[in-house]
Amino acid sequence: MLNPEVDLKPDWILYLFLDIIADSYEPAANMAESETNAIDELIFYLSESDQHDVLRRFGISRKKMSLLTNKLKSKRDILLFLTSSRKSGNRVHGSTYVYFRDVLDLVQQLLVKVEQSRELLNSVQANYLAQLSVQLSVNSNKSNDSLNKLTVASVIFLPLNLIAGVLGMNVPIPFQRSGSLLPFFAVVGIMVMGALVFAFVCKRFKYL
Repeated sequence: MLNPEVDLKPDWILYLFLDIIADSYEPAANMAESETNAIDELIFYLSESDQHDVLRRFGISRKKMSLLTNKLKSKRDILLFLTSSRKSGNRVHGSTYVYFRDVLDLVQQLLVKVEQSRELLNSVQANYLAQLSVQLSVNSNKSNDSLNKLTVASVIFLPLNLIAGVLGMNVPIPFQRSGSLLPFFAVVGIMVMGALVFAFVCKRFKYL
């Protein structure tokens, strides 16, 4: 509170305006810090469906911090000009100089808080993007493994399909009129053995 006996000169009035303006930015700086901490804790509990929303929040928070930083820097420059030119220009009287310094300290503290929040936000975003990259790499490897297994299965069953197709043609084939089931079981056994051999080879060379 100002002393009622203080003569309200122009520098006092200017100080009052600057003090009110600086105080009005403090909730925004605190909110930026809280929002960044919330995002930092939130990224570990998100599902894949929430990824777009998180990236959008990164962009919104960064824009808010940039706007707040620009506003605070302009106020800091004004205060630096007023306090640094006290002796030469006599713009600020000695009785109010200390109050201008207090407002300048507050603005600088808010700037430091916003810059720290921005650095933390950039770090959180980098970690989140790295986490997404790892997840995409894992999913890609799983897809490649599935495709490799399907390819191996196709290679195993391709000769079997060829044998079945040849024996199923409407042309005379050996043992067609033998009247015994032995040729049938022989063909089935050959197909099963061939499939097992192919599977063993693929397993040996880690294709499966």
